[in-house]
This record gives sequence, C-alpha cells and structure tokens, in this order.
Amino acid sequence: MKTNVEEISPVKKKLVVEIDSTEVDNMLQAAYKKVGKKAKIPGFRPGKAPKKILERYFGEQVHEDVTRDIISDTFPKALQETDMIPLGTPLLEKETLTAGKAFTYSAIMEVRPEIQVADYLELEIEKEEAAVSDEKVRDRLEQIRKAHGKLNALEEDRPVKDGDYAVLEYEAFEDGSPIEGIKANNFMLHVGSGDFNTDFESALIGLKKGDKGEVDVDFEETYYHEKLAGKKVHFTFQIHDVKEMVLPELDDEFAKNFGEEFQDIKTLENRVREMVTAEEEKRVETDLKRRLIQKIAEKTEFDLPEVLVNAEIDGKGNVDPWRNCQPRRYRRQ
Repeated sequence: MKTNVEEISPVKKKLVVEIDSTEVDNMLQAAYKKVGKKAKIPGFRPGKAPKKILERYFGEQVHEDVTRDIISDTFPKALQETDMIPLGTPLLEKETLTAGKAFTYSAIMEVRPEIQVADYLELEIEKEEAAVSDEKVRDRLEQIRKAHGKLNALEEDRPVKDGDYAVLEYEAFEDGSPIEGIKANNFMLHVGSGDFNTDFESALIGLKKGDKGEVDVDFEETYYHEKLAGKKVHFTFQIHDVKEMVLPELDDEFAKNFGEEFQDIKTLENRVREMVTAEEEKRVETDLKRRLIQKIAEKTEFDLPEVLVNAEIDGKGNVDPWRNCQPRRYRRQ
C-alpha cells in the first residue's frame, strides 16, 4: 500500500491510497473462490464452474464487494500511517477495480488546524484573590442546615404562608376542556419557590387544609412544559395537607451528626470554610486559565474547518467532531 497526502488548504487534505495489482488479484481470486463454492449455475456442480463463467454471472457484484473490502481494510491503516484524523465525513473518490492493475482511491477530508501559538510568556493577567467572606461560610452552613430540615405537619390549623409545603390535587383546563396529563393527586408544592408557577403558588396563600380554589395562569412561551407553554390555563385545586420545614439549630449537637471528628459547631464551621475556600481557589484558577486562553486566541490566527463552523451554527457543538468515522459510512462519489 502506498499513501500520499495532498494539501488543498491548511484544514483540508486529500489522502491518496494505492493498492498494488498483486493484492488486488489476490483479493479477487479469494472472492471468486468463495462465490464459486456456493454458486448454483446450470450445467455445473457447486465449486466446479470455471472462473470465466463466474465472472459472467457474478463479476459486477464481486468487484463491488472487493472494492468495499479494500477500502474498509486499508483506509484506517492509511490514516494511521499518515497520522491524519478526519473531521466529519470524508468524501471518497475511487477508480474502477480492474484485475491485473493497481487500485487507487482518495479521500478528501477536513482536519484539525495546525495552530502556531502566539508568544504568551509576556502576557500579563491579573489574578483574582480567592477571598472567602464570613457571609459565604454562613450561606453554606445555611444550605447544609436546610438540607437536614424535616417536613412536619402544622401544629395549628393556620392558613398557608410563603415557605410552606402544600399537598394538593389539581387539574388543568383550556377553554373548558381538561388538558391531558396535567392532573395530579397528593402533589407537594413548595409555596413561594416558583418551581411550578408564581401565580398558582400565590393563590394558595391564605387558604387552609381542606380548602378548594381555582386560578387562571398565563404561561410564557418559554415555559418548560410543552402542554402549558404559551397558554392561558384554568386550574382547580384542593389542599389536602400543609407542612412546614423545621430546621435544626446550628449547634454542637447538629455538628455531631457529621462524624466523630465534629464535636462542636466551630469545627464544622472551619471545615465548611476550608471547602468553600478550595472551591473559590478552583474557580479563580479556572477563570485565570479561561482569560489566558482568550488572550492567546486573540493573538493567534488559524483557519477553521467548515465542519466545526457548521456544527456550531447548527447547535451541534456537543457532538464530538474529532471522531474518526467508520469507512463503510463514508459518502462515495
């Protein structure tokens, strides 16, 4: 096998692969032998038909199969030999396979750009200080506290207020007709969280366990549920129960829940401060690298392969463009 790479542009190459005539003949011979063992041709027993007869009956199919097999077998090796990684799907161009002659095919493909990184040693970038305030530590402790809260039934029969958890059933209607799938029983809603809809949640405030109600809600076009997005919806509901979140005190007993090493709240606070500091240092380091790369990119010029540009335009940037496609999937011409 011989390979040659022709440059069409800095990011587009043409890989030419030549298979010598001996290899072509060997593969054709093996293919005809395989076909001959199973071929049913009038006047000949299986495996006894002459090659010329086989060529007459199966020549076109054999040549197509051998052509496909040659490309499938040799293309990955040719890529490895030339150290090329195609982006997207290469465009294959091939000659007609002929016995006694070398077979040549080519693949036009886009490749990663060779980037000459600009001199960055003289770049000056100010590094942000990884400062952790007492307020950040208190906020994190409060998050931990809320994560260990318990939902308890109300001790008194009072109205729903902001922050409560209402257990309810509801049904949604559009123009008087029920909306399929928008119905629930024993649905727990954190009032005031905005997780469902602020208008709906506000309609619960002031009501008590057992109360029924209804409310009209105008959902925005961008609402996450497609059956509600952009619609004016009428809800009916009934509150079955009301619960409140009871948070533990941030004291020594609370700290002991996290292991033997935490005997008092101060120890837990110090550990939380260490965690928040480590996170802040990582954030600062990540931001520093981002700004450094951005400055280097501003000073560096290189061609972009069309496949990457199109993937970004089409919103397919999450698809790995560097992958090497399977030869049988290549587009042929």
